[in-house]
Amino acid sequence: MSGASTLRLGAAQAIGQTRFEARAATRETPLVKWLILGTALTFFAVFLLMPLIAVFVEALRKGWETYLSALIDPDALSALRLTLLATWCSACARRGRSPSSSSAASTS
Repeated sequence: MSGASTLRLGAAQAIGQTRFEARAATRETPLVKWLILGTALTFFAVFLLMPLIAVFVEALRKGWETYLSALIDPDALSALRLTLLATWCSACARRGRSPSSSSAASTS
């Protein structure tokens, strides 16, 4: 991408700006660009990574044995099956076919 940013084209070449700097959205100072990037990464860490870490810490608080025994509980296995079924049905619906027709097509 660095090669593309030094390429001069059209109107941008006439005013001495590179291709990406010719657009108003990319004409920010490096400080503003770093602040926007830092804000986005902070948002990612606070709202996505921290809750995920908290879930795993709580799940593993009593050790791996307790965690694994909870996974083989019949209710947990039923929830996993239901989740996989819903995911499969959703994927089939996105492809424009019903789940029953896709399994019939694969057996014939």
